[in-house]
Amino acid sequence: MAADLEKLVARLEAVTGRLESAASRGGSSGGAAAGNDDPDWYDDYVAFHKENFDSFLKATEGLGGDVASIGKLVGNAFSAHKDVVTIAARNGRPSGSDLPTILIPLSNAITAVQEFRDANRKSAQFNHLSALSEAIPFLGWVSISPKPGQYVGQMEESAQFYTNKVLKEFKESDPKQADWARSLIKLLKATTQHVKDNHGTGLQWNKDKPAATGATKAGGAPSAGGAPPPPPPAAAPPPPPPAPAGGSSGASEEVDRSQLFAALNKGGAVTSGLKKVTNDMKTHKNPALRNQGPVAAAKASSSLSPRPYSPPKFKKFNAPEVKKPPKFELQDKKWIIEHQDGNQNLVIDRTNDKQAVYMYKCKNSVLQVQGKINSIVLDNCVKCGVVFTDLISTCEFINCQSVKAQANGYVPTISIDKTDGCQVFLNEKNLDVQIISAKSSEMNICINNEDGDLNEFPLPEQYKTVWDGKKFVTTVMDLNL
Repeated sequence: MAADLEKLVARLEAVTGRLESAASRGGSSGGAAAGNDDPDWYDDYVAFHKENFDSFLKATEGLGGDVASIGKLVGNAFSAHKDVVTIAARNGRPSGSDLPTILIPLSNAITAVQEFRDANRKSAQFNHLSALSEAIPFLGWVSISPKPGQYVGQMEESAQFYTNKVLKEFKESDPKQADWARSLIKLLKATTQHVKDNHGTGLQWNKDKPAATGATKAGGAPSAGGAPPPPPPAAAPPPPPPAPAGGSSGASEEVDRSQLFAALNKGGAVTSGLKKVTNDMKTHKNPALRNQGPVAAAKASSSLSPRPYSPPKFKKFNAPEVKKPPKFELQDKKWIIEHQDGNQNLVIDRTNDKQAVYMYKCKNSVLQVQGKINSIVLDNCVKCGVVFTDLISTCEFINCQSVKAQANGYVPTISIDKTDGCQVFLNEKNLDVQIISAKSSEMNICINNEDGDLNEFPLPEQYKTVWDGKKFVTTVMDLNL
């Protein structure tokens, strides 16, 4: 009940604010309240934005550190999103060429959030940054049709992978961090429901207003009615080409008409004046003709009717990838291994149970970890392997290709995310391991049996979903049967 009252009060405050700003502009007919023309769904959106978006930004800034920094970029994205919705409430649907221009500020704001995450992969709050980076594209529902609500739901699923990590890490140690992760999912769920209720098939536009253009801004008040100002007068057409010399146009038309009827009266003999096309005049018989340019007559014709301007085409040039220097060092309690290429002898032998390993953008390399450590993460690695003894937390693969892991001791959890090709070797000490996978393929678990042979078990990638009369039920297509 209290939540409903807060929502109603927020909506009334939004309407009152617009009426007061309209009244301050003054005037009788020219100062009519612009907010009065706003559709009802826009009033709901303003209240929804204040209740959900603003409160989430406040919680984000309260965490401090890199989360507070990215929170400012998220706030810019929220503002750009609100501008697009405001334009839609006060203007008609734009043309297909104008809509992308209107969406440019929103697109740039979303990209800024994602680039901040990519530039701060070593951050202690990397899971928080990743959750926001995966979730922020949900603001793009304004360009989705016919099911924008479903699109927001997909962004919620992407973000939940990282919010679950935050909950797992801070559920007991720091409830404030865990509450923030829950508030992000709550915001996405609320947005999904709001979009389904008000924009079921796509963002609504004001049918009673002129169409928006690329120059339309959200800050301008909508017109009080009537047609838009007429466009400036068009330039005068160019003068007609001069008449050919040698007589009046009427006389030449009579001659042309008489020649036409004379040719028609010839009947079958009309083709007698045509020249025979020999083999040397045929392009498929004479290859030399294919290399020649257009004939003079075609050039003369093109000079009389110039083609429209087309910008020059530039050859696409891909700059070579800059090879960064390899790194292998211990920073505080984390081993940083980056940009190793073809190094098969990476060894960490000074370990303790508080250290973690982060391996980033390595190729054709093998890492050996001796002793017990906390966790191992392989990020954007290709054809790499890791051999370890005991782990306290997880061994995680993110955005990798053709990677391998061998556990000689205990490992509680193995996480595989957005990885193509992952082979994990286990033994009898770690068969109680939990394997979590998402958006990955070609995953195989290899186990030594009593005879010393290696048994390979592929993890399922296919699922079957059926309707049981009340809900959809999903089952795994087991590959090990």
